[in-house]
Amino acid sequence: MRCGGEERNKPMKKILGAIAVAVLVGVFTSSADINVVWSGTGGFLANNDSDPILIPFPGQSALVQLIFTPNNWVEDATPGAGLLGSEQLLSERWIATDQWGTTPGEQYQGAFQVGYIYARIFAGVDDSGGPSAGDIGFNHWYYAGPLTATIDNLTPANPDYYDMNRNASSGGFGDPLDLQVIPEPTSMVLAALGGLVLLIRRRFAR
Repeated sequence: MRCGGEERNKPMKKILGAIAVAVLVGVFTSSADINVVWSGTGGFLANNDSDPILIPFPGQSALVQLIFTPNNWVEDATPGAGLLGSEQLLSERWIATDQWGTTPGEQYQGAFQVGYIYARIFAGVDDSGGPSAGDIGFNHWYYAGPLTATIDNLTPANPDYYDMNRNASSGGFGDPLDLQVIPEPTSMVLAALGGLVLLIRRRFAR
């Protein structure tokens, strides 16, 4: 025969257990951070592997972005410096410090996610009318820094460091082989239509 006190305590034990789980989950999620200082202090070359990424011109600047991706690859940019797939924009800024587009260190701290971060810098654009991502259009070149796995860092005073110039060549500047061109939607549509025609022809040839 069970004791009546034990029966009465069962709901209380369930409630206490649920509270304990909620507290542990809350502590874990609130203390899990991506905490990184990201920079590109070596500067970058334009896609000709010779000129600086910013052409000396009044109002010229470059857009720099820090991006999270759950995948071990870098997606292409969309017009306006947008993102594709499941990537997320963590931070972005406009720089016009010098013609090489050197990017001084800036700290980012946000919720931790398992995956990768990378950074990209777009070649100089005329932002004399006010900088905006819309200044970046078709066939606009950019340099994508290397992928690095995210680290759960709980100490804001001791951040991790991410260098966009890592694995760079040409005397410390961005490797032009890593420069990517923003795909033009018209070209992508034509390529898709071509593939569809080939599939249809193959099916009717059987």
